[in-house]
Amino acid sequence: MADLPSPIVDFVPPLTWFTLQEGEGNLLKTLTTITTAGTTQLPSSSTTYNDIYVNVAGVVTIEMPLISKMFEGQEWQVKDTGGNAGSFAITVIPGDSYEIDNFTSYTLNNNYASISFIWNGTNMSIKI
Repeated sequence: MADLPSPIVDFVPPLTWFTLQEGEGNLLKTLTTITTAGTTQLPSSSTTYNDIYVNVAGVVTIEMPLISKMFEGQEWQVKDTGGNAGSFAITVIPGDSYEIDNFTSYTLNNNYASISFIWNGTNMSIKI
């Protein structure tokens, strides 16, 4: 490995970038970082995919967007980047009358856990 040249540019992760998916979802990807305990309403956008990083030693509730602000195939990934979910659960709840795979909420309660969700046009599905 010592024979490899040093990088020309250091990588700095962007907060918003374009995806490479085909179709309507070929829009933007948005990163939301949660660093405060309590309830966070996710930004409503019918034009982005979403990564949500949680880095807080406290109970967090994430409220998903309203049905009117989502498109079929839109995705959200939630990740416990702080490694605190084992002691301080992260709960994901719908933004209005839909469900998450027939449940009214989903909880991450293992350190560094992550979960992906996809909107199917009617309900939120867990994507594994």
